[in-house]
Amino acid sequence: DADRPPDTSYDGSKPYAGGRAAQSGGALGALEMVVEDIQKEMGVAKADDAKSEARYEEAKADLLAIREKAEKAKAEVEGKAAELKEKKEDKEEHKAEVLAELDTEYGLKATIKTDCAWVKKHFETRRTKRKAEIDGLQEAKSMLAGAENGDYDELVISSGAE
Repeated sequence: DADRPPDTSYDGSKPYAGGRAAQSGGALGALEMVVEDIQKEMGVAKADDAKSEARYEEAKADLLAIREKAEKAKAEVEGKAAELKEKKEDKEEHKAEVLAELDTEYGLKATIKTDCAWVKKHFETRRTKRKAEIDGLQEAKSMLAGAENGDYDELVISSGAE
């Protein structure tokens, strides 16, 4: 009945369902629900955080492995580069030696060419002179051979003719 006043008796066994206590129970219930929701959200956030942390650690481990491989590859490449650089320097040194030898050979070739040109230019005149010299020596030899045999006439004639 709507005209009837609320029951004001309280025996202490159950909470009074009327008045301010009923209103505060509703507010406390709402706060309890908010607390439960916050606790659930915190649980979900912790689970998400744990999953994110696990993914992070996994990605970090993968990246560290990749970094380690990259560092090893870099060290190998640097080692090969150093070897190649050393080989290049050796080749350049060898090249410099070969070029120095080549310059020496070119100098020798120029000297020989000059000498050969001189011989070619003077060969005929020197040949003629040597032939005359040989003929003269043979004639002198013949004269001396005649002198040994006692034929001094030819020796005297040849000496006076000159």
